Amino acid sequence: MAKLDKGQTRTSRIHRNIEVLNKIPEGQEFLQDLLAYCRHGLSPFVPGAPDVTNFNLGKQDVALLITRQCDSCLITQRIPTNE
Repeated sequence: MAKLDKGQTRTSRIHRNIEVLNKIPEGQEFLQDLLAYCRHGLSPFVPGAPDVTNFNLGKQDVALLITRQCDSCLITQRIPTNE
């Protein structure tokens, strides 16, 4: 794991990296694919399978981290397809 620069927080580094990725088409595509994998915008609930529901909630936590850091990003304005 990379060490934080002096005065830098993990949140600020994540925000900066997401902003950088969002400036290039390949970065936007990567972030969109990651959000789709994390089930962003979809229900995590799987009837009769609490273990799968909990796993989906963990995946969605990553999507929430990304979207909280990049409110104005194009990636948060698209709804991913369920592939």
